[in-house]
Amino acid sequence: MHTSDCSALERHMDLSTPLPVIPKPVTSSKTPGSTAIWIFIYAELFEFGLFFIGFLIAKVYFPKEFFDGPSQLSTAAGLLNTLVLLTSSFL
Repeated sequence: MHTSDCSALERHMDLSTPLPVIPKPVTSSKTPGSTAIWIFIYAELFEFGLFFIGFLIAKVYFPKEFFDGPSQLSTAAGLLNTLVLLTSSFL
């Protein structure tokens, strides 16, 4: 740069004025979604938790039935049910 360019640049730059302050976006502490949705989600979690606890308690109190159960099931029916559920999602 030439000296004349530097002095012209210095004239256009006023270093005494502070740069503008950009405020931070206000973050809300409010939970997204409505309260009813969160009640529904927590109710579902509670329900599935109860089912799993019930399953584990039943497995502890009736181990013979849980051990004998798979031999009484039909593998073909289970396979058919799985295929129906998987293919129905594509329709």
